[in-house]
Amino acid sequence: MGSMLTSFLRSVCYVCLLFFNMSNIPQGKYDNTIKECTKALELNPVYIKALVRRGEAHEKLEHFEEAIAGEFKFYCCMEGNYTNL
Repeated sequence: MGSMLTSFLRSVCYVCLLFFNMSNIPQGKYDNTIKECTKALELNPVYIKALVRRGEAHEKLEHFEEAIAGEFKFYCCMEGNYTNL
């Protein structure tokens, strides 16, 4: 029961982090977007929305190497290859 509750709470936390984060990109708060998405990814390393939004923020800030690294993780997740994360 405890691990199910912990898993549920972690899921709620990263969803809340991303909903909070959604307002940062249109406002140009790319640094905040990166921080919040990173927090969400610490809770769930294969959370696709967080990977994509963080990559978009890195691209806007011209952090191209970080953006490409995020895209690599995204494609690994889409192919089910979690060993390269």
